[in-house]
Amino acid sequence: MAKKLVNKVLLIGWDSADWKVINPLIQEGKMPALKRLIEGGAHGNLRTLDPPLSPMLWTSIATGVRADKHGIKGFIEPTPDGQGLRPVTSTSRKVKAIWNILNQENLKSNVVTWWPSNPAEPINGVMVSNLFQVAGKPIEEEWGIPKGTVHPEEMTEALKEFRVHPNEITLSMLLPFIPNLASDEDLRNNKRVGGVAKVLAQASSVHAVSTNLMRNTEWDFMAVYHDALDHFSHLTMKFHPPKRAHIQEKEFENYKGVVEAGYRFHDMMLERTLDLIDENTTVILISDHGFHSDHLRPLSIPKEPSGPAIEHSPYGIIVMNGPGIEKGKVISGASVIDITPTLLTLYGLPVGKDMEGKILLEAFNEVVQPEFIESWEKVEGNSGMHLEGEREDPWAAQEALQQLVELGYIEAPGDDKLAQVEKAKRESQYYVARNLIDGKRVEEAMSILEEIFEESKVVRYGKRLASVYLEKGEFKKCESLIENLKSIEKENFQKLKESKLEKDPDDPFGNKEMEEPMYLEYIEGLMLLSLNKLDRAFAILEKVQAKNASNIGVCLAIGKIHLNRKNFVFAQNQFIKALAIDEMSVVAHHGLGLSFLRRDMLNEAIDELVIAIDLN
Repeated sequence: MAKKLVNKVLLIGWDSADWKVINPLIQEGKMPALKRLIEGGAHGNLRTLDPPLSPMLWTSIATGVRADKHGIKGFIEPTPDGQGLRPVTSTSRKVKAIWNILNQENLKSNVVTWWPSNPAEPINGVMVSNLFQVAGKPIEEEWGIPKGTVHPEEMTEALKEFRVHPNEITLSMLLPFIPNLASDEDLRNNKRVGGVAKVLAQASSVHAVSTNLMRNTEWDFMAVYHDALDHFSHLTMKFHPPKRAHIQEKEFENYKGVVEAGYRFHDMMLERTLDLIDENTTVILISDHGFHSDHLRPLSIPKEPSGPAIEHSPYGIIVMNGPGIEKGKVISGASVIDITPTLLTLYGLPVGKDMEGKILLEAFNEVVQPEFIESWEKVEGNSGMHLEGEREDPWAAQEALQQLVELGYIEAPGDDKLAQVEKAKRESQYYVARNLIDGKRVEEAMSILEEIFEESKVVRYGKRLASVYLEKGEFKKCESLIENLKSIEKENFQKLKESKLEKDPDDPFGNKEMEEPMYLEYIEGLMLLSLNKLDRAFAILEKVQAKNASNIGVCLAIGKIHLNRKNFVFAQNQFIKALAIDEMSVVAHHGLGLSFLRRDMLNEAIDELVIAIDLN
């Protein structure tokens, strides 16, 4: 066994936490606990995986593998009989999580509300599932706790007292989030205010039960997952300063402080949590992705499954502090899939060669020679995983399913359940395909996309397939698919137009011109660029850019054309324009670096290329 660098690790998950929100708050002295954690350890960006869907990501974080291997493929899954849908469950995870591996090494783990973790696994320690904090009934009714929510089961009665019901959130508790509640009685009945109260209650429940377990149980590893920042952000990030033109002034004034208050509340919880650990505990705080808080915030949410994920940004956060960690280190190129390999190495355990992630060795305060084994799946012994065939309480699943409907992640189940199940299966396959593309396993993704597009003719699937054909150099297939998709889009557009005319013959589009999307033209331009047909590519991409000024991909493509034409000043301008859209674009920094390099601006080139390396 390799040298053990730590005695205990506390892993804290803040879903959606983003440096773009955090850094200004730290500078203003509003997140002192996190500031101390950063200053005493290492920190950096944590790159997400595509698609940025939390159940998939947190499972990759806990396992070191992607969705096709771990089995969690989205928010919902078919029930065992295939006749309906249910939220994803821990019984659907096909591989060992970090706590299962530690279980085999006779180490004790506490796992609190990880997503997904229902039903709780019978590990050596305590597991509180992701249904623990969800209030399924009004406060006047008995708020039971579903079987399987807590392991060991005999702790259920004691732990359920730490739950906070949304109706227990008082006006004074909400005022730091929405100060105008003090003077506006009508505002108190607003649905969004109720949403804030629900999220605050759930966060308080998670904090209460986790700190109780920290105080009153023995543990070698503890993982605590908070989803509140993600929910606060989906509810109110549109109102976060600076105010955008389409946001009404009154709503802006009411909700502009919710996101900041949510982050400050998390810092307060972090302060208390850190008070409960000793000097022998290493802390790792992470988020699975970020959340757009600036000009990159989308103006609308796509009407598609998991549409709200468009608000997620590609970089989360990582902070590491304590024994084994280098103080003052900036971590570069880290990904969510690196967490489990890093944890195993900290504990002196070998990393599975079937784990995709790397070990974040640069964060360690001493040189470590990692060890590897073929796979932890081949290691026998009690892992604390569920036995095959175990299933969750369907009523508990229904409550969690309803919560996902309320959050807008999924559609409410209709009468045609079988059709919905088939639709959900295809959608989960689509997510897996995107995840495979993100992992450079493009051929596997291509076969999946071909199958689901052929079955459904869903344009989203076809567009993703066209980009895959392009990446694989299948230009004839790409060109044919583009024409097919243009025909489908034209037909869909005409149907929508006729539908709107029926509703309002005089003003079907609300006095706004209804334009067909130009994504296919964008792909066509990229295809011509790949074929080195620069003039035709440039002509198409210029038209796309004229109507889609905020499309960073168009800027990058036009910049590449200028690089190929040796128009380095024009290329530089396009990459600068791209960075104005997204300052964290690796491709834009790289392209700008090359533009400077070709102009013999060596210092500027080095700066941009180093930034690109740091980001990825």
